Amino acid sequence: MQIKEPWALSADDIFAQLNTVESGLTEEEAKIRIGKYGRNAFASKDKTNPLFLFLKQFLSPLIFLLLAAAVLTSIFLHEGPDTAVILFAVLLNVALGFYHEYSAENTLEKLKTYIKDRARVIRDGLEQEIDSELVVPGDIIKLAYGSRVPADTRIVSVNSFRVDEAVLTGESMSVEKIEGIVNVSALVAERKNIAHAGTLIVQGYAIGVVYATGNSTEIGCIAGIVSKTTKTKTPLQKGVGYLAWLIFAAVIVLVSGILVLGLSRGGSFVEMMLLSAAVAVGAVPESLPIALTVILAIGASRIAEKKGVVRKLNAAETLGSTTLSI
Repeated sequence: MQIKEPWALSADDIFAQLNTVESGLTEEEAKIRIGKYGRNAFASKDKTNPLFLFLKQFLSPLIFLLLAAAVLTSIFLHEGPDTAVILFAVLLNVALGFYHEYSAENTLEKLKTYIKDRARVIRDGLEQEIDSELVVPGDIIKLAYGSRVPADTRIVSVNSFRVDEAVLTGESMSVEKIEGIVNVSALVAERKNIAHAGTLIVQGYAIGVVYATGNSTEIGCIAGIVSKTTKTKTPLQKGVGYLAWLIFAAVIVLVSGILVLGLSRGGSFVEMMLLSAAVAVGAVPESLPIALTVILAIGASRIAEKKGVVRKLNAAETLGSTTLSI
């Protein structure tokens, strides 16, 4: 059910368009609307298996080189300490990559918590408490201090009603709501007669009529954008990937050349394998992932000295990739 600019309509117009009354919908009508418009929840996104995400971190040429180096140092050179250092570098790199990707995968689930609650609605003239997922367009709901708004609602009656809309607008101060009409071109933060889904009620009491649920709400639109977002590699990730493939190809060519040349000159296979393993291990930059992490950490520390806060190390790299035009 699409209601255009409900903030610019009078309460009577909203009631008429939603085909509802002050005594609320009937239970039969609510069930019909649930079937027609769906539950008041975000569309689910297929979850990525955590095990798949973890194994995916190994699909990197740099990881291939590090693992190959660990195998060669263990089997042919019998260097236990070197093998342990290389495997530590692999695990650190894989753990960091898994953490960041797993956090990104759960962003939508975090957003869902903003409308998963209970709601007080009026149906068949009686006030009742229901799961917020069962709220439908046209429901008359009561909003009170301490609860979250279950769906986008046009306010029709208020009593010192204030809402924290930081989840939508980023504004730290609560907003006082009204029951009158607002300009048709009002932005989200300016819609004083609308209580948006997921926002927190910090003061007062209000009655309103629901006009949008689930993915049709403002926060639902944000969730939809998040679920469709594609991951893009950072400049550093692209550079490291290119360097890793370059080193990988160079090592393969070099080791193959040494092995073939040595065997053609009469060298023993075991000696040539040992020499090839030593060259391969020497060519692998096993400390590169750790070095990159340290460099980004230093960048974040220097930003902190300038009174800037960096929550994730990747942000330090992003700032370093920006340009300034005057």
